[in-house]
Amino acid sequence: MIPKGKGIYLWQIIRVAEGDPVRIAKMAANANLTHVVIKVADGKLPYNYYAGVDRVPGVVSELRSRGIQPWGWQYIYGGDPVAEAKMAIQRVKQFSLDGFVVNAEGQFKAPGMAAAAKTYMKELRKGLPNLTIGLSSYRYPSVHKDFPFKAFLDYCNFNMPQVYWLGATNPGQQLVRCVTEFQSLMPGQPIVPTGSAFEWSDWTATPAQLKEFLDKARELNLRGANFWEMAAAKYAKKRLWRRIRLYNWETGQISSPQPPPDNDDDEDEDSPPEETSQPKIITRIIDALNSGDASKTTVLYEKNVSELVYAGQVYKGRMNIFSYYYNLFKHTLPAGKFKLLTWGGSNGNFTLEWSATSSNGNVQRGKDTILMSSENPNLILRHTTAFSVAKGLGRAANPKAAPEAGPIPV
Repeated sequence: MIPKGKGIYLWQIIRVAEGDPVRIAKMAANANLTHVVIKVADGKLPYNYYAGVDRVPGVVSELRSRGIQPWGWQYIYGGDPVAEAKMAIQRVKQFSLDGFVVNAEGQFKAPGMAAAAKTYMKELRKGLPNLTIGLSSYRYPSVHKDFPFKAFLDYCNFNMPQVYWLGATNPGQQLVRCVTEFQSLMPGQPIVPTGSAFEWSDWTATPAQLKEFLDKARELNLRGANFWEMAAAKYAKKRLWRRIRLYNWETGQISSPQPPPDNDDDEDEDSPPEETSQPKIITRIIDALNSGDASKTTVLYEKNVSELVYAGQVYKGRMNIFSYYYNLFKHTLPAGKFKLLTWGGSNGNFTLEWSATSSNGNVQRGKDTILMSSENPNLILRHTTAFSVAKGLGRAANPKAAPEAGPIPV
């Protein structure tokens, strides 16, 4: 069944209510959400393991007990599409999820990646023939002509485009353009868009913009709408979670701001949960990236056994990892300035999001997973990074520039 009403993505379970599944489910129920889309896999690996514990089943069980559909999502890279699909199938069946969302981005813009997309989707469909599946990717097909939308959407029941109005103030206008373009590309395919409930660099969505986004979705007779992302919305300075919670999808009205039942901490949006100090490896890797020196980044890894995975390619050992960083600093993001957005994890298993600006283009949201070595706990054993470089963004990509009304090509 295609999702209806309000929903939200859940990226790192441990970042919301300290990972407590009961409190997470209460938050979702008090916000009258109909579905929560949980990250269950990253490429060929399962996701949301912390300290050796899989955090997904508890959240799935608690959501389901409150009548909220638990969905899953996976970020894919395309280097081994069959293995990635099999991991998705395994996780969906493991939790009997109500639906699944494929998150595919910049890696699939490379030449020949339409075939990898089709291979992944065919394998996914073979293993989950009756499951409702959607695609989460770019909002404007006309801007991303090198992305194989149809290779994915031909196997999907619906589309869940990322309508992120970064650096702008017109979510309604951008949503109309998104829906219009996809209706031309895939006539009749349902659209359940995802909006911006987060902060990015010096820009943040506002409660009024969230309402405009939801109002326009209802005006366009869309079945529902989602937001990225639960932790980002709850702890944003603009009290974005409260606006999501108080918005009545059926009427389009904002409910009276009474404290929610069951003490789900909604009144504390301005106070992120207490957490341990930022791990040294997070600080070290951001500092190394800003140095622009391939040698300084390479020494963060185990000498011979470490692996860095990007765009489906594995760089094993320091020599190969050095070549990756040399190319990153020389060609991909020359003179890059990197900024940490969020981090999570513990016990040698960390995730982080970052942004970057460079003379070649900009990265809005890089996503990394880092596993530290058990033999040398100060060194990285495995590092998976995912990002895409948006070129020619002009003022909207510059966090110091004044935001302009109007879509930006990301």
